[in-house]
Amino acid sequence: MIKIGSSSEPKKFTSDHSFDGYNKDLEYGLIEVYGADAARFLHAQTTSDVDSLQALHGQISALLDRKAHVQSYFSLYRKHDSFRILASRGQIQDIIAHLDKFTFADKVEFLDLSAAGRFVGLFGLHSRKLLLSMISKQRGGNIFEHDMIDVSLFDRHVHIFRVPIASEEVFFIWINNEDWELLTKKIAEAAAALSLRELTAAELKELRIEAGIPLFGVDFDTENLIIELGLEDRAISYTKGCYQGQEVLARVKANGTPARQLTGLIFDAEPGQPHTEFPLGSKFIVGGQEAAVIYSNCFCRRLQKMVALAFVKKDKRVVDTVLDGTVDGKAVHARVALLPFVQPHDVHARAVGLYEKGLKLFAEPGGESQSEAVELLKEAIVLDPAFEDAYEALGVMLSKMDQIDEAIEWMEKLAAMNADSVMAHANLSVFYLEKGDKDKAEEEKALSMSIRMRLAAREAVKAKKEKEDEGKTLAETKERMSMFSQVLEIDPEDLLANYGLGSCYNLLKEYDKAVEHLEKAIELKATHTVAYLELGKAYQGQGNKEKAAEVLQKGIAVASQKGDMTPLKEMQALLHAQTEEK
Repeated sequence: MIKIGSSSEPKKFTSDHSFDGYNKDLEYGLIEVYGADAARFLHAQTTSDVDSLQALHGQISALLDRKAHVQSYFSLYRKHDSFRILASRGQIQDIIAHLDKFTFADKVEFLDLSAAGRFVGLFGLHSRKLLLSMISKQRGGNIFEHDMIDVSLFDRHVHIFRVPIASEEVFFIWINNEDWELLTKKIAEAAAALSLRELTAAELKELRIEAGIPLFGVDFDTENLIIELGLEDRAISYTKGCYQGQEVLARVKANGTPARQLTGLIFDAEPGQPHTEFPLGSKFIVGGQEAAVIYSNCFCRRLQKMVALAFVKKDKRVVDTVLDGTVDGKAVHARVALLPFVQPHDVHARAVGLYEKGLKLFAEPGGESQSEAVELLKEAIVLDPAFEDAYEALGVMLSKMDQIDEAIEWMEKLAAMNADSVMAHANLSVFYLEKGDKDKAEEEKALSMSIRMRLAAREAVKAKKEKEDEGKTLAETKERMSMFSQVLEIDPEDLLANYGLGSCYNLLKEYDKAVEHLEKAIELKATHTVAYLELGKAYQGQGNKEKAAEVLQKGIAVASQKGDMTPLKEMQALLHAQTEEK
């Protein structure tokens, strides 16, 4: 039995179980790719857009065979002219062999670092605090703005990578073998000082499944098409130059959707019923037919439900469809869910929450909570070292507590981070005056005024450019509209012209006209997912939220079946934002 219904899952976690901690038993390896042709070579071999990868940042990528089957799946990082590949240990030799096979006259080398060192993982919201507590010499700026960090921990050089393998923020620390025993002991001690523990393998698995991350060799292998994994918006570039398997991917994308695709299933269970995991490869039978094959699964404590990554067949994978059937002969009820099951924490949002709580505590009468407020602001800065308002508020708090020297230290940190911070220098002027240093106070006041004038001039230039850009965009939009209108004069039934004209009217905020053409586009092709997205925006622009929700839900169902992950996620976000406004 199949039903379509709205989600009954809680929007907030129902468990306060903490996944903050570390793990030193990670089965991952590391490859360095270097040479004059490294960037060009990797761009031509991998599924991701390596040319767009900025220094010290990472991206998900894969290697395919000519039929678009996944040969390996990994995180790729760019140092500057060289690259690092971080993958499960079982893939390392296959990755090197695959790349080496396509190396001809290319000036590129592959260095397997897997035997020379190992990884420790830091997990959760407190991973940043733990990491900062161990860095030997604090350097200026925000180290967390990069995905790849080279620093010293306890005076030993390490490589640190931000790795998208869980629903929490995760950092992998690569430690060479000579330093392994010393640093793992030190990391354990630093974690204990922050009341953080070593996470179990079962907890790491739960974090991975929550995040909807499939594991190579467990959930998929070299027989799977990459497009079946739902990674279209993360690991695949359709616009860069040719790479092995690209033609097959483009053909599948143009012609429809894969027969099966990795999707989430959330299972209902009777109260008190034991939460037993399904064997890998279990078949979910609905109406006597195979609806899905279940792979990684676990009891998710945050949702208080059994969840599973499963390859679900095309006609069954509409988000929020309820499937009644059997697994291994036992009756089960499951709801189809968009991955990830648990949205990653927004680190900045968490920092803002601590900041606001700190401001409220500091304002309480009696001053008894001032020290606690200061600690909350410091924790907010650890989470988001670029959070300027937190620096400013912290400096003001400390000055009111007569801790002028520390207040000055924090304002100087803000000034070093942002040379154009007016408030850093304005506050420094006040603080120096309170210390009786009039010369310094006047110097900082002059700097503050100079910055104000420079910023005002910059804003004027920016406003002028924005106006020019707006005029250019408007002209380009009208030019496109003219082209689409000419096409429609010849053929009013042209799909792309109706969709294009409707999208243009959306840009011009002429929502009534946008609705007319976008509805026509959907009438012409009921599976045109991006038309549902634009039509939902048009109805929202009209203020017709009920109609917008109806259209977006239809669009989500269509995109779910087609496997169009990018418009699907955009429609989910629009619908969620609209629901939150109520």
